[in-house]
Amino acid sequence: MAGAGKIPEEAVTVVMVAFPAQGHLNMLLHLARLIASYNIPVHYVCTPPHIRQAKLRVHGWNPDSISNIHFHGFPVPHYEAPPPDPNSAQKVPVHQIPAILSSVHLRDPVFQLMKTLSSSSTKRLVVIHDALMTYVIGDIGLVPNAESYAFSVSSALCSYSALWELAGKPEGVPEFQLLQVLPRLNYPQELQEFVRLLLGTKITSSGTLINSCTAIDGPFLDHRTKFKSFGSDKVWAVGPLHPLHHVMVNDEEDQGQQRHYCLDWLDKQAPHSVIFVTFGSSTTLSDEEIKEMAIGLEKSKQKFLWVLRDADKGDISNHEGGDDQVKEVLRVGLPVLPEFLSSDPHAEKIQVTSKDIENTVRKLMDSAEGHQMRQRAQEVSIAVKASTMDNGTPFGVDSFVAHIRR
Repeated sequence: MAGAGKIPEEAVTVVMVAFPAQGHLNMLLHLARLIASYNIPVHYVCTPPHIRQAKLRVHGWNPDSISNIHFHGFPVPHYEAPPPDPNSAQKVPVHQIPAILSSVHLRDPVFQLMKTLSSSSTKRLVVIHDALMTYVIGDIGLVPNAESYAFSVSSALCSYSALWELAGKPEGVPEFQLLQVLPRLNYPQELQEFVRLLLGTKITSSGTLINSCTAIDGPFLDHRTKFKSFGSDKVWAVGPLHPLHHVMVNDEEDQGQQRHYCLDWLDKQAPHSVIFVTFGSSTTLSDEEIKEMAIGLEKSKQKFLWVLRDADKGDISNHEGGDDQVKEVLRVGLPVLPEFLSSDPHAEKIQVTSKDIENTVRKLMDSAEGHQMRQRAQEVSIAVKASTMDNGTPFGVDSFVAHIRR
C-alpha cells in the first residue's frame, strides 16, 4: 500500500525515447529492464528496424521475457543510405546519418503515445528521452501530467566541457582543461543541422540520468548539478548499465546459441595474458589503419583477441558505442587504451602507427608501468561494483525510481 502523499506504483508509467544508434539503443534498453523490475510499465520507442536491432543485440537477458516492457516501433519516411566508405577521411559513419535525420519524424507519433498514456489511469507520465532526442519530445509541455528526463549514454566527463560552455561558464564551476593534443571533433554538415534543431527545442526538464557512477565520474557529477540553466539541477548516476556481473539468464542457452570458440580459447589462457581490442559502431577503420593495427599487435608478441566488424549493411551494426565499452571494461577491471577516431581529418600528424601500437601494448602487458595500470583498473572495478545493490541494480536507479514515485 502506498504511503500518504505517495503515488501508487501502478499509477506511474515510463516512456523511453531511444536514439537510433546501437550504443544508445542498448543502454536505454538496459535501463528499461531495471526500471521495469520495480513493477513499473515501460514503453520503449524508436523506429521498427531499430527496435528489432535493440532486441536482437542485447546481452544478458531476453527483452521478450519481461511483460512490463512494451515496444513501439513507429515508421518514418523511407530514406536512402549511402554505402559505407571505411577509407573516407570523414570518420563519422555517414551511412548512418539518414537514419538519424529521419528520426525527427517520430515527434508526432511520440506525442500521440504520450497523450494516450496520459489520458489513461496514469497519474504521472515519466518520459526518459535520449539527450539527442529532445526535438522528438518537444510537445511534452502539452501533456499536463508528464515529466521529462534526459538520458546521457556518455559519461559526465565526456560532456563536461561542452556543457560548461553552453551554460555560459557559470561561476563556481571550474573549467576542465582539455589536452591540447586531442583532435577536435569534426561532424558533417547534415549532423550540424540536426544539432541546431536539437538545441533550438525548449522544454522544461525535470532532471538528467547519466550512464555512469561516482567511482568513474565523481567530481564531474558533482559539478554537473550546477548547470541549472538546462532546466534542473537534479542528476542521477544510473550506471554503468551493462549487466556484466549480474547476468539474469544464460544468454547463450536462452537463445539456443553455441558458445563461440574464441571463448573456449580464452579459457585456456593464463589470467591477465590476453589483450582485447574492439571499436564501437560509431567509427570506421580504413584499410591502412587496420593494417597498422594488425602489424602492431603481431609484433608486440602478446596474445590478443581482436573483434573486427564487417562494414554495416543497413540499419544493423555489430557493436555498442565506444564510451559504453570503456565503462564495460572498467567494470570488469581492464585498463583502457584510447584511440581517437571521430576527429579532424587534418590531424594526420598524430596518426597512430604500428610501432606506436606495438610499444603501447608491450608497455601495458609486459612492464612495471603496465602492471600498475592494471592494478588501478582492478581498483576502479571494485569501486564500480560497490555502486550497485546485491541484485546488480545501481543505487542511482533505485534513487530515481523513488523520486518518480514520490
